[in-house]
Order: sequence, then structure tokens, then C-alpha cells
Amino acid sequence: MNFAIYKGKKYEVIGRNPNQIRIISPTPATGLELIEGGFGSEKTTMYQRICRYDELDNFYSEYIELLYRGIYYDKVGFVKVIKGIFYYTISSSNHIDKEENGFEMREFMVYEKMVPESEIEGAKIIREPYPVEPFINQPSEEELIDKADLHQWVLDNPISAKLLYYKD
Repeated sequence: MNFAIYKGKKYEVIGRNPNQIRIISPTPATGLELIEGGFGSEKTTMYQRICRYDELDNFYSEYIELLYRGIYYDKVGFVKVIKGIFYYTISSSNHIDKEENGFEMREFMVYEKMVPESEIEGAKIIREPYPVEPFINQPSEEELIDKADLHQWVLDNPISAKLLYYKD
């Protein structure tokens, strides 16, 4: 997912034109305007701003890797909350994970497994600068999150984690 830092706050980026991006937030903030009629098919209340690059503090892509059985795997899709338990879907391109770790083939050379939070050993959040000026030369960042802090990180960062609750 792509994010931007505008006036010190993190926003989701949903569109980009030359030297402009569109940021959104579910909460009002200075400089953002209400999207009339709601956002998306659910008509969710959302606030937006179209920013020039020079208005932003940062613009980057964010990826999550989850530590499972001593190996970091890409987190794909939503973090599903089913009956209060968080489930993560992890992905691999190694056929050995199918044989040894119970991954299922989704398509050629793509294997996935849904894992309960109790089996995740930690996480790595990777932030890469978006490849446009003036952000391209900013450093990449990695944030390590241990098992004890992962649950709270997901709750504090529901957009980054793509948190999805299922009705019981």
C-alpha cells in the first residue's frame, strides 16, 4: 500500500497524477475536505485532499512480512478477525512450503497459508520511498515488531494491516 505523510500525519494514498496525489482519511483533519455523497459502494464518510509533492513530508510504499517458523513471509490480503482471533495469510513461492509447512497452491508458484496470530513469531514493516522526486533518495526503513506487540500494532494501524472483522 502507498502512504503519505502530510503535516506530520500518515494518510492512505488512493490516486496519483504527475506531481499530485490524493490522500484520504476516515477522520476529519485540517486541510482535508469531506467527500460529498460518501466514498466507495458503502458510501463511507471519508475526507480527502489532493496534494502536490512539495506539500508532503514523505511518500512511500509499505509492506508487511510475518515471521513464521523462523522465516519471513509476505503478508497478503486482510488480517481477518474471526471470533476475536486474528488470522494472517502468508505467501511463498517456494514449493517446499507446500510440502513441509502446509501451504496451499493458489496459482503456479504461489503458495499461501492462513495462520492464527498465536503461530506468528513477529513482523517486519518495510517502508520504501516512492520512486519520484523529491522522495526517491529518502532512506528505506524497517521496523521490527515482536510477537508481544504485533496485536496492538495491527489495532493501531488498521489501514496498513488491512484489518477486517467478520461478524460472529
